[in-house]
Amino acid sequence: MKRIAVVLAAIGILAGVASAGPITYVETTTATGSLGGTAFTDALLTVTLVGDTSNIAPGPAPFGAFLVNPGSATIKIAGLPIATFTDLVEIVGTFNQPAPSPFGAPYLLIATLDNPQGTSVTGVVYESDPALLGYNLTGLGSVSATGGSASGSLGPHNTTGGVLLFSSAQNPQPATFTATPEPTSAILLSTGLLGLIGLRLRLKRT
Repeated sequence: MKRIAVVLAAIGILAGVASAGPITYVETTTATGSLGGTAFTDALLTVTLVGDTSNIAPGPAPFGAFLVNPGSATIKIAGLPIATFTDLVEIVGTFNQPAPSPFGAPYLLIATLDNPQGTSVTGVVYESDPALLGYNLTGLGSVSATGGSASGSLGPHNTTGGVLLFSSAQNPQPATFTATPEPTSAILLSTGLLGLIGLRLRLKRT
């Protein structure tokens, strides 16, 4: 009985460690605009943000009911080189709000910060769907819904490829979102479990 308690306690500790770590958010959609002065029209684009789940937290006012996670982000637009955002960037999730504005359904927003405090942001891309209700910015399989460029002409966003600016009055587009934790957490958990097996064998021998 004592050995079972030791094993369960160790598994609990490892699970806590494995729950925090790097995570990659990816949204793919289409949009019209320009990057570094080069125009693109209805182009496929992918925005990738790499953060850490240990940084997920409620946002500052007026986003206190939202969850945010800062990170570094890139954008790849079909036909153009990949560019890295030089502005501060975060992902914003509406979490438990069933019908938040401006989209009327739970949504995710990858945005650049208008100030270091994050009290104002300018959206880059978004995805909105009732299935996102309660999503807490951790791992999530592929979700296909409605989305697209989030800022219209409210940018610009600064990148290593120049200024990113979307055209105004764009219709919602199909969008796909995934959130993938880095495999290091799974490897850590597996290693810990192997250690527990060895511990149990040693206890049996004694």
